[in-house]
Amino acid sequence: LIKRITRAIQEMLLFCDQVNSQAQYTFSGCGDHNGFLHYSLPKLFFDNKYLKKFEILITMTSDTFKKIRAWLAVALLTLLMPTILFFSVLIYFYDSYVRSRVCKSIAGDVAVVTGAAGGLGKCIAAELAAKGCHVAICDINYDLAVTTA
Repeated sequence: LIKRITRAIQEMLLFCDQVNSQAQYTFSGCGDHNGFLHYSLPKLFFDNKYLKKFEILITMTSDTFKKIRAWLAVALLTLLMPTILFFSVLIYFYDSYVRSRVCKSIAGDVAVVTGAAGGLGKCIAAELAAKGCHVAICDINYDLAVTTA
């Protein structure tokens, strides 16, 4: 595979040197061939038989690079997943057993509950009030908010 790619690049460079100074060739990170070997030649040389040969070789190399990139992504994912899992378990155990869990009392604090006229907001307001929290109740329907209070 590497020999094919280097041979294609060498043949293309040789061809461009043989044609004349008007021929331009670039190997860039972006272009028409999905970011791989991209070349541009003047319209004068589009009928040349060598151009078709290079076009096929460049398409083959870009397809090969796509496959290599996909396999590399799978390999990295395979290597990184156990590492990520290991660190996740370490963080979980650190949070569970090493860090102290002191629950702060909310008695005397102020809480604003929106939508407290009914449903979940009403339940949250009642729970906070039962724990000693000062609850400010807000709702679109003023009459239902007053009954909740």
